[in-house]
Amino acid sequence: MPAFPRLALGVHGCDARGLDLVGAFLLSLRRAGLQPQCFLTRAEFRGFRELAGYSGTRPRHLDRWLMSAEQAVQAIVRGMQGCDVAIVVSSPPGPGNNWDCTSEIDPTLLALARELELPLVVALAVDDPCRLAARPLPAETVGLLAAADVSGEPVGLVTELEARFGVPVLGVLPPVRTSASRAASSKRGPSWAYWNAHQVWRTCFECPPIEQIPACDSLQTIGRKRTIAIACDEAFFCYYPQTLDAFVRQGARIVDFSPLRSESLPTGTDVVYFGCGIIEDYLPRLATNHCLIASLRRHVRAGRPIYAEGAGAAWLCQDVQLQDGRRLSGASILPAVAHRAHKPDPPSPITLTVERPTWLGQRGEVIRGYRNPKWWFEPLDLGASLIRENGFQFEWIGAGNLVGSTIHCDFSLHPHFLTRFFENTADRTAEANR
Repeated sequence: MPAFPRLALGVHGCDARGLDLVGAFLLSLRRAGLQPQCFLTRAEFRGFRELAGYSGTRPRHLDRWLMSAEQAVQAIVRGMQGCDVAIVVSSPPGPGNNWDCTSEIDPTLLALARELELPLVVALAVDDPCRLAARPLPAETVGLLAAADVSGEPVGLVTELEARFGVPVLGVLPPVRTSASRAASSKRGPSWAYWNAHQVWRTCFECPPIEQIPACDSLQTIGRKRTIAIACDEAFFCYYPQTLDAFVRQGARIVDFSPLRSESLPTGTDVVYFGCGIIEDYLPRLATNHCLIASLRRHVRAGRPIYAEGAGAAWLCQDVQLQDGRRLSGASILPAVAHRAHKPDPPSPITLTVERPTWLGQRGEVIRGYRNPKWWFEPLDLGASLIRENGFQFEWIGAGNLVGSTIHCDFSLHPHFLTRFFENTADRTAEANR
């Protein structure tokens, strides 16, 4: 593997000011003419849009719960196409990643830094420099980004930090005090009190090569052309880039449509794919797009498949019950009522087994992904449950050519599911409906 520019960027204690440093660092790389590609440590969508706004690209993931070491290497190599530098950052704390903010640096990020030989830059908030000696940094640390309220020249603070920790300071960022300030910074670029561009360049670009690992792609090119229509607008936007890449590698034609604005599905659509998003504020507008809803129903009646996750599956239900008690109309395609949870936990890793066959999954096949706790389904037909495990039967609902899921699934890591997007689903749907 070539020695492409890369680093791991860890937030010390997941302080909010440290997260500001991550955004400022990405914006500064872009201002210098470099295109960063972010990789999250978990395959979930929290922080997804914010990182995309800072980096200018959709974040990808290097989730070692889902991926082997070989798959992680392949993911970072493929994800770097068209980009200049790989930045691996921690996903927010939550179940399954052993980081609860009492740990100084996300342990998962540290493990990836060692496996992929990523230089580690630590972002930390500096309140009292005299107390920093009690906050040890990982041995892999090669640089610091500091958030500090400095007045005058920051040289004294930089000198003290470098003396205490023995690594160079790459930048010092004054506090970003308001959301308006953050928005302004994202447009014009961050206002660093100190920025060592030369050291940033050395840290990113003087990386050793990683041992070449043979391609581990278990997918066989199917060769059958399929048109996959992706719902994409302000309401639906959460998709794994790795999944979309895998579709393209298998020969798919990817087209998008807007459930808010499109009057029909794209011509020639074989499969419809709804990702997650934020639909709560858009439900009245979605309900008035009668032409698109009619197009979706014609698609279903023709025996063609639909797959939907999270908020996408919620909108396809008959009704959607919101946190404030309002019950609004959905597209009435899935036989269920979708409920928005009042105080959802963070997404959690989950492994489930298909019990009832559909166009997508056969009995006994395993699903691994992250459960979206914001939504749960109340089926109107008990036969709509598709999962074997007690207490989780309705994480997948539907029948035949319809599947709605609360689980975010990267299909590039599930070749048995991925291939179904390219099969003739008529026979499989008929079999599943029997």
